[in-house]
Amino acid sequence: MGFCSRLYNELSRPGLSGFFDLTEGQDKVVNPGPTFGPHNTAQLTWRIFVVVFAIWALYDQVSERPDPEDTFIYLTNITYLLSCIYFISSLLCSISQVWSREMHVGGKRSVTPLERFSWLLFGTVLPSELIVVILYWGMVYDKDSSILDFWNILSHGLILPLVAFDGCAVGRIPLRAPHVLFSFLYGASYGVWTVIYMYINTAGGEDDDYYEPLYNFVKWKDDPSGTARIFLLVLFAAFPLMFLLCWFLLTFLPKRYVIESEGPVGGSSLLSEECEVEEII
Repeated sequence: MGFCSRLYNELSRPGLSGFFDLTEGQDKVVNPGPTFGPHNTAQLTWRIFVVVFAIWALYDQVSERPDPEDTFIYLTNITYLLSCIYFISSLLCSISQVWSREMHVGGKRSVTPLERFSWLLFGTVLPSELIVVILYWGMVYDKDSSILDFWNILSHGLILPLVAFDGCAVGRIPLRAPHVLFSFLYGASYGVWTVIYMYINTAGGEDDDYYEPLYNFVKWKDDPSGTARIFLLVLFAAFPLMFLLCWFLLTFLPKRYVIESEGPVGGSSLLSEECEVEEII
């Protein structure tokens, strides 16, 4: 199936069915158990590690800030927090598979609410982290004033491959075209927040005219038309294009399919399968 026809088919599915559809092509069905909740020793160890590491790094950043209440006013930190929530949800998916011990080989099942939550988070966080990397290094970073400490490098770079590795290698989570809606809503929500932030910081008092923007290119008070153009470009071009890029690349990702046969196949490596599945590009 061509990429354009696949994109059209995914977008044209009625209602919510397109968001959580497990079918691939004509006769393949993604196995949700090993896709969202791989749980051999190496996979569980990785997911525990990345949860602890990501939360520790965030806690360390918040605790060292002179104004910790302002941590989550920036797109970078909000997106990083969403990545942490994704890591936690992925770990819970793996733990739920350990508890259930249901391999679902030779049969089909729908996606659980927890798996749906993790799936949508992955579809939102992956392109959003890519946008954070591009915006920071392209529009925010200043070699004379920006500090390249551990947090800056992690939140504006390293977190992206961590998310990609967890979703694409440890799990084999596909993206569905309708997921672009959540990326769009996330970008739109942050745009609204920047306007609210401007009003909060210019409302009342003697310093009504003083306004320190969140970013140098976000100047709703001084240059509303220019700022609006930037946000419209990011919202209607950057977010959809970055999502489309991720969607396109993940179509090459080998999936874990249901096979109509019995008998689980074990595995011990980080990328191995824990049920009988077929991996086809």
